[in-house]
Amino acid sequence: MASVPERIQFTLSRLDVRRADRVLEVGCGTGVLADLIANGAPEGRYVGIDRSATAVSATRRRLATLASEVEAEVIQSSLADLEPAQTGEFSKAVAVNVNLFWTRSATAELDILRRSLATDGFLLLVYQAAGAPERLLDPLVANLDGAGYEHDEEFVDGETTRLLAVECRPAALPGRKVTTT
Repeated sequence: MASVPERIQFTLSRLDVRRADRVLEVGCGTGVLADLIANGAPEGRYVGIDRSATAVSATRRRLATLASEVEAEVIQSSLADLEPAQTGEFSKAVAVNVNLFWTRSATAELDILRRSLATDGFLLLVYQAAGAPERLLDPLVANLDGAGYEHDEEFVDGETTRLLAVECRPAALPGRKVTTT
């Protein structure tokens, strides 16, 4: 995995993708993580969203070469405009270096993720910040607390940078289905 950025390798290891996982990636960028997720969940589903048409196009091109039969979809959309097909549609959601969760109130977006995740699902937020990612923690935690998420934070010193990983689980909602993977 030498050509895969350290933050992506770290995220993939923390995400622990299983064969039948249904994963939502917020801010799919050029599709490096999308490719790895889709290959790790050949019986699952991958949905990537990004506001950038360029990023969506790059991710679609990358996923077009998949050898697996994973169901993959890439949508040009902001998270605030995403309409999940069903409540509890995803077993996991992930965002790498997506600033909206710490730069402003993300109540609407966190609510969409809450509805999108299965009862036992989780959201993984990973940040690789120039300098100290500690500066992101207070506003990030305030947003997660305000939206009713339980969370665990961990700082990890990588080979070349310091990473922040936040695993988030929304409070239980009635009618959310439980996934089995």
